[in-house]
Amino acid sequence: MDADREDPGFEDGTGHVIGHFVADLAVAGEAGVRPYVFVERVDDALEKVVAEGGEVVTPPYPEGDLWVATFRDPPGNVLGVWQQGPRG
Repeated sequence: MDADREDPGFEDGTGHVIGHFVADLAVAGEAGVRPYVFVERVDDALEKVVAEGGEVVTPPYPEGDLWVATFRDPPGNVLGVWQQGPRG
């Protein structure tokens, strides 16, 4: 992440996924594109979301060999997280 810019950006490490954080756009809520972010442990990620004022929308559920969940961030956007392999 490049936090020194006026519009901080990010990339996924491979350079195939890039983006910028834009704070002055309207909240998308349930509509629009829903990004799903890989995490090592979905339960740990959701604990951090709740600790920072977000809320779990869809608790973790299995999807093949993945565990997937969605959450609402404090402004109201819905995003997803996923992990591969056993949940425990």
